[in-house]
Amino acid sequence: MVIAARTTTNLAATITQTNLVAAIKTAMINAGFSTLYDDYTSTNRILVYEVVNDTSKTYGKNYFVISISSALVVATQIFSTWNATTHTGTGGSAVTTFSAFATGSSISFTAFSAGDELKLVIAVQGSVVVMIGSLIPAIRPSWWDLNLWNWGFYPTATTLSTWKSTSINPYSNENYQFLILTSTFLATANPQTNKRDVITGLLLASSSNTGIAGKTSDDIACVCASGSSRYDTIQPNGTTQIFTILNNASGGFAVRTT
Repeated sequence: MVIAARTTTNLAATITQTNLVAAIKTAMINAGFSTLYDDYTSTNRILVYEVVNDTSKTYGKNYFVISISSALVVATQIFSTWNATTHTGTGGSAVTTFSAFATGSSISFTAFSAGDELKLVIAVQGSVVVMIGSLIPAIRPSWWDLNLWNWGFYPTATTLSTWKSTSINPYSNENYQFLILTSTFLATANPQTNKRDVITGLLLASSSNTGIAGKTSDDIACVCASGSSRYDTIQPNGTTQIFTILNNASGGFAVRTT
């Protein structure tokens, strides 16, 4: 993975569907997403982004769909294919729906752009946190054939521990979880070094309980982040590397930013 670049933008109140859509578009560009593949209004405003793995493969592309309602509810989904003319897709996952934003408070958008592996936007308004993004782990199992299945995931929880793929996958189960993330054993600083331990390179497992679906680069990590704040930084003992905490809890998710 490329070391993640971080960009923060803010949307001042009053929040409307129109200015929320515009703010999400800006944040998605900052996270490294390419030009919108589709942008239209049905009942909600719909934004679709294409992420390419391998154009020579049947399932070498993923389509990330963001729905923004007039009630300021953001929902996300991933598809195997998308037709921008008919505004329809195939292989769609179940929808992930986040809590609604309020109209009267500002929203902070923090985008992390880390090459092809991770493109992530975290939108925060008080206790409301919305995660929008794409994960293409650095290591794909040798048997995972892009002519048979898509390869790519999107977050379904603010902990960043659970993710979904398209329904076109080898497990007949679109749900995945990072092993060790959110572990209560990984809470606070090591008493010998007075530093918070950092475990690099995370394993993504299928929720079918049938093994490992992929592994991230060492620039994605699990950290002892209990008692910290979101976006605090950690320097692993004996290195000059800096990791930024995205989930400030035991077994928190972090990315390398220096």
